[in-house]
Amino acid sequence: TSLYWMIMNKNQLTGTLPEFLGTAGPNLSRLVLDSNQLVGSIPDSFANLSNMARLRLQNNLLTGELKPEVMAGWTSMGQLHLSTNQFVGTLPSEIGLLSSMDYFEANDNNLSGKIPEELWTVTNMESLFLQNNQFSGSIPSEIGLLSNIWDLDLSGNNLTGSIPSEIALMPNLIWFQILQGNSFTGTIPQEVCAVLTANQATSDVMDLCASGASIGPAPIEAVEPVEPEPIVPAPVEPAAP
Repeated sequence: TSLYWMIMNKNQLTGTLPEFLGTAGPNLSRLVLDSNQLVGSIPDSFANLSNMARLRLQNNLLTGELKPEVMAGWTSMGQLHLSTNQFVGTLPSEIGLLSSMDYFEANDNNLSGKIPEELWTVTNMESLFLQNNQFSGSIPSEIGLLSNIWDLDLSGNNLTGSIPSEIALMPNLIWFQILQGNSFTGTIPQEVCAVLTANQATSDVMDLCASGASIGPAPIEAVEPVEPEPIVPAPVEPAAP
């Protein structure tokens, strides 16, 4: 008997992810455990899930780092859902080994450091959600390699630098969120604006595309000065004779 799928999401499962799931057999291709109350880290045995195509662990209470040696075993991964947990540390460069992946969400965690360059080589990617973490550094021109992407959200991080013009190499982009929580400079490249406009995309850069203004904090509205009320001295009572 072989186990192909295990779907136990939206229950009230507690405790840690059991090690035996990583040795449940070579045919396990879909593990759906999202929206429970699971704690702890992803077991080392999960590195054996070489035929895993869809792993859904989002909306739990999972912690720890995303271990490179575990992620390196997921070479058949198509959809990886890790969002809304409490993962820490960096996103391993081994993410680039998941070359078949078309959907990746790790938003709403505590991941930090630079987004690994290897992620931009996963050219099958159609949806990428990394918002609300603590990623830092700039976005390289190689992001344009994600030419099949529809949804891209990098908002709510600590990213800096300019918005790469190579984002215009994403002809299907319809969801693009990047400004909120980051500290970019410069203007939105016109070619990026043209793609977003043509796609009628939902994006937080559209106002800047329309105005041509530079990226920066919203101007502080001037406040009319308030004239102070005159101070009237209190009357002094005459001294008793």
